[in-house]
Amino acid sequence: MNKLKLSELPIAKGVKTEVSLAVAGYKDCGVSKSGKPFIDLTVMDGDRLITGKAFDISCEQLESISVREGSVINAKVEVTDFNTRSYNFSDIRLESNDEKLLEQLVPMPPFDPEKMYEGIFKLIDIAVEDRKKRKGRSSGIGEFTKAFLDEYKSEYIKSSAALKMHHDLRGGLIYHSFRMSKAAVHISKVYDTLDPELLVSASAIHDIGKLRSMNTDPFGVASMTVDGTLFEHLLLGIEMLNEFKAKYMGEVDDEAYRLLKHLIASHHGKMEFGAIKLPSVPEALALSMIDDLDAKMYMFEKNIEPLEQGEMTAKINILGTALYKALDD
Repeated sequence: MNKLKLSELPIAKGVKTEVSLAVAGYKDCGVSKSGKPFIDLTVMDGDRLITGKAFDISCEQLESISVREGSVINAKVEVTDFNTRSYNFSDIRLESNDEKLLEQLVPMPPFDPEKMYEGIFKLIDIAVEDRKKRKGRSSGIGEFTKAFLDEYKSEYIKSSAALKMHHDLRGGLIYHSFRMSKAAVHISKVYDTLDPELLVSASAIHDIGKLRSMNTDPFGVASMTVDGTLFEHLLLGIEMLNEFKAKYMGEVDDEAYRLLKHLIASHHGKMEFGAIKLPSVPEALALSMIDDLDAKMYMFEKNIEPLEQGEMTAKINILGTALYKALDD
């Protein structure tokens, strides 16, 4: 695979560079002055979505070589404009329709989603054992949560966590949930009156309703669903829990299940931030703070990473401040 960012290609008339790209979309544009077909082709180069022209080919011809949305193609690319960096694509051929190859050209978390999924299960097991040491037994919430996640695994490991702002990429939902679950394990050791099984389980599934409130395309770009606009993900997540609980064959304490739903309903922390209820138990307060911390840490990391040491960003409105990349010691 010849991975190159299109923004870094040379600007020189007639110079074509062979590049591997992921196909995000295409549409027929008709025929050129010479009477040959051409299309608009939108691709992902591992950094961003870019649309250019491909001449002497139609959408039907593209599909005849098994190219579709989500395909990885090899193409020659020419930069045709010095100011706006327009792109022409030629000599297009299918490289692969393997989803794993696609992930190499799409912004992804720094950890493999499958590994993070396994990691969440291990963190839940640690939390269950901690609860057993403190209270003598499990509430059943940990096993329930693992079974619930298995029901939605394929969507859970691919979904974005947001339209924008934080963890807005393919696999963003599991990345956000994984980091929160790790934090929850440690925080429950510091504040040892917390129920670790409840807190870690809720951290893993607090945003599960986003699987119904948003649609995430293969490139990690999310869009709101009708239900997401009408009800938001907190309510949808509780509905999903109740649906699964009705067919779950394992045992779960009624009180623990009640609290799990409360943690999901209150994890935004404040009504003006979209919480259905304010946190009423210590675990709910902890969850809302872990959620807010991880979201803001991601925004710090994303905006600081491209800076040189000693540089600052402009003011970021959602954070209310400019960010600084400190000098190394």
